[in-house]
Amino acid sequence: MRISAPFFLVPLLILALGWSGPAQKVIKVPEQYGTIQAAIDAAKNSDVISVGSGTYRETINFKGKAISVQSRDGALNTVLDGGMAGSVVTFNSGEGPASILQGFTITNGSSVFGGGIHCMFTSPTIQDNVVILNVAQTGGGGLFARESHATITRCSFMRNYASSASGSGGGMFLFRGRPTITNSIFWRNVAGLHGGGMYLSNASPIITNSTMYDNAAPNEPVQSGRGNAIFAFNSPALVTNSIVRTNSSQSASPVLAGYGSSVFPEITYCNIDSYSGQGNFSSSPTFVDDASGDFHLRSNSPNISRGISTAPALPSVDFEGDPRPASHIDVGADQFHPHLYSSGTIRPGGTLNASITGQKYETAAWAFNLNRETANPPLTVPGLQGVLHLQFPIGLIPFGSIPKSGATGFSIPLPWSTPVGTRITSQALIGTTLSNLEVIVIL
Repeated sequence: MRISAPFFLVPLLILALGWSGPAQKVIKVPEQYGTIQAAIDAAKNSDVISVGSGTYRETINFKGKAISVQSRDGALNTVLDGGMAGSVVTFNSGEGPASILQGFTITNGSSVFGGGIHCMFTSPTIQDNVVILNVAQTGGGGLFARESHATITRCSFMRNYASSASGSGGGMFLFRGRPTITNSIFWRNVAGLHGGGMYLSNASPIITNSTMYDNAAPNEPVQSGRGNAIFAFNSPALVTNSIVRTNSSQSASPVLAGYGSSVFPEITYCNIDSYSGQGNFSSSPTFVDDASGDFHLRSNSPNISRGISTAPALPSVDFEGDPRPASHIDVGADQFHPHLYSSGTIRPGGTLNASITGQKYETAAWAFNLNRETANPPLTVPGLQGVLHLQFPIGLIPFGSIPKSGATGFSIPLPWSTPVGTRITSQALIGTTLSNLEVIVIL
């Protein structure tokens, strides 16, 4: 005789067997759908939309879906261009942390609030993006968030504008809510009225290990030159382990707690001008090249080991994945570390630009191959620190000693015959340390 489980035991049996809901599906753009929005429309909760290299001229809306929209080759190679047709990315249907935007350059957006990214009563995860050259007429050129608990990490907000005479928050406008912002950079954002880098209104963000530099609010009516980085009204923000500075021509405090405020930001263990707080100091940041937006630290930077290991939401890695040892936390988005990184769009007939950071006077060499795959697991090499990701054969270009600045740059012309889609996997040998893996894609 066949014995069946009573119907009321079926849910218990399902749970005991570890049922995990619908299977995750990967949807590829442009292979399966020509636009990212079409892929979003077709996706179901838990799906991953995997986006190939290129420029996508569209605006997108997550439409409340708990999905991950991520690039395959990073923000340098994957551009979302809004065509000045609205906010480039919109979260306005109750999205939570499982709605993830990762690895895009977000540009050419225009809206009343949030030219680049618009978050309304939502709390998405936004990471590894470059938000650049977006405009909001009223608030939040780069990002606007109302009553949001968004997680924003390893993002750069650069040259965004709150353009009207009353525009506030060139880089970001936060109204209420408690977003967490880590390992992020705010550079050369401009507001018509308040807060070139960031405007806070009744908001309480947690800002940790971030860099705010050379933002501007030139028409600030309270006192010229104040609040270029942050204008805070009734906003008990926590800002820790961060660089919050103006450029050399701006002498007043970069933070202005707005007139009429009853609560003020708590800023500690920061490199900041004219703002009291535990562990704060004021020194030239000593970036590799702030004029071009390179905020890696030089080996003699005063930010090294000046942070605190108990900072709220302290990230375990820096803005590009280098580890932050608990024994010495650097201030700002970058943790000084021997590192290789490339910049700019790389095309056939163009130039490959790369930089190596390390201790001054160490020797440096660039190692590379053209294999798509890397060694898995990476190889240990006797006498060297770190691991070798490259597979043989390996090309090696020596660059001599790293200068006093702690960084050396190099440029390599690429023949017109270089196939589009070529992937150059590379590492640097810096003294006796093998650096991170850098994957360069020819577009």
